[in-house]
Amino acid sequence: GPVLSVRELDTVDGFNQEIAEALSWFISFDTAALREDRRTVCDSRFQAGASLLQKQSWSWLSNARLQKGQDYFVNAGVAGQCLPSGQNIPSISALTISSSLNFPRARLKLYLGDFNARFGQGAACWNSLLIKSYTSVNSLILKPSGLAESRSDKGNYAKTGLGARFSFGRCELSLALSLPGFKTALLSSINGNPKGGTGFEPLLNFNWWGRYCSLGLTSVVTILPSASASVISTAVSADFRTCLRGVDLAGEVALMVKTHSSHPVVEPAARLACTVPAGEWFKAGTCLIYTKTRHTASLIFEARTPKQHCFALGACFTNSHSSSGTSRQTARFDATASFRWAQVWAWDLRLKENLDFACPQQLVSTLRTDLAATWASAWTTSLTAACSKSSKWGLAIYLEQSFRSASSVSAHLRAGIFSIDDWDGRIYFYEYDLPGRFTVPALYGRGYWISAHLGAKIARCFRLDFRLSYKDYAFMPPDVRKAPALEARLGFSTNF
Repeated sequence: GPVLSVRELDTVDGFNQEIAEALSWFISFDTAALREDRRTVCDSRFQAGASLLQKQSWSWLSNARLQKGQDYFVNAGVAGQCLPSGQNIPSISALTISSSLNFPRARLKLYLGDFNARFGQGAACWNSLLIKSYTSVNSLILKPSGLAESRSDKGNYAKTGLGARFSFGRCELSLALSLPGFKTALLSSINGNPKGGTGFEPLLNFNWWGRYCSLGLTSVVTILPSASASVISTAVSADFRTCLRGVDLAGEVALMVKTHSSHPVVEPAARLACTVPAGEWFKAGTCLIYTKTRHTASLIFEARTPKQHCFALGACFTNSHSSSGTSRQTARFDATASFRWAQVWAWDLRLKENLDFACPQQLVSTLRTDLAATWASAWTTSLTAACSKSSKWGLAIYLEQSFRSASSVSAHLRAGIFSIDDWDGRIYFYEYDLPGRFTVPALYGRGYWISAHLGAKIARCFRLDFRLSYKDYAFMPPDVRKAPALEARLGFSTNF
């Protein structure tokens, strides 16, 4: 049901007070359920960002929601990016326009514009970023979300068209018509370039939920016009999720047929994941993935102590085939440990090994440690260091100070240095962005970076957020030095 308050997160959903308050920044509390059933509720959010210095670009993201009691919800959003074109008018490199109309009483939701389509376990239709390696047991089983609006300012993984989702009893039916290539043709027309072709992609999904299991059927037909002949591809899949005596099982079997001229190509795909609890504090999981060009097997063991210390050990083996007929085998091993002492100290340690058996054989190792201390309940100081070993050693370290108060004020300040000369040994860190967003940039080269984020509520109904970051490759030789990067983002949200 709707989340009403931080107290509900704490008492009903099982989060402690600290985690509940941290999550409150990313949750829109449903206040309509506490008031009159016919009350109108409106909230909106606007974010704008800019990358300055040599390569200037602009991005924006805006969305709004209007709720009239329990009769209907209206969601609308526009996002995009602009890049310099060498002329007075910058070119639009990305554009996302999404909207939906939700009728809760009729259990019907309509979509127009950009939307995500996530069904099953990803064998046939999961048009978003798929994680190819896993560090926890719970990440082995994917969580489909059906049709949902796209809020990305790039829209790379979104479909464009119209769709509908209807629920009845224990069943749900989703229908959509996507237009592949329409977004590219639209941007080309806006920027004054030649237009491209637009295809058609009907999509159908049916789901049934029982007490202990769920079954789903998905069908996708893609028609792309070309100069010689249209390319038609069809994908059908059946998926299931179930729980038997605490054992979670999820799988999907798909068959994809691609027709180009008179040479059809058949590609089967399958995915099976299983998580098994072994006692109160232990859990194990495995995942098998098969496609025509890639075979993957993953295994993870996880243990928790009564004091919330956590240990995990994972392995992932992959055998991939290229179009030229060559094969490649890789293995990845992950060992993680997390320690928590009361509500004050936290220490995370992770060791990652990537082994490529191709000739010449390559080994990439990464060791990361995070140490955090919370004091005066609102202040948190953290130190993170990571080193990598491929053909060369790499090192990245940052120090962060954050502040969160009960008066809805938050601040983060991060500063770090890095020295990584091999791209295979690049290091990733999560970066704070405006609420509801984050970035995961790859650190490569030699330099330093600093970022700051400040957010505050104003008069209970408004919230203002500002983020500024700067990265400089000052420690690299002048002839190969990369250009510095300066980014600024401003966010404004309202809730009535």
